[in-house]
Amino acid sequence: MGGVVSPPAKFKRFKANVACKWKGKYRGVTVKEGWFILTKLKTLKAAISAYKQRFDIEEMFRHYKSGSYNIEDAKVSEPRLLTLILLVSIAYTARIIEGKLVKR
Repeated sequence: MGGVVSPPAKFKRFKANVACKWKGKYRGVTVKEGWFILTKLKTLKAAISAYKQRFDIEEMFRHYKSGSYNIEDAKVSEPRLLTLILLVSIAYTARIIEGKLVKR
């Protein structure tokens, strides 16, 4: 269930829409709240697609910083940090690909 709602005429100067999406279950987990996204995109599909890309990036950063890769606690200087980030990026990409293969 979902849709895009444009603001009433008296609020047109804001030039934004609210995209609403409620999904009963997501990846087998019951979802208690819907998504309400303030957007300039015209359709629900476009708004959800853009938000999903952003959400995926946020998940990646969470894994990098304090999740399974824990770069935040690495006590390394800048040249070594760049190498560490590169290695973690390769490992993360490999896990994503592996997960997609397992899902098939």
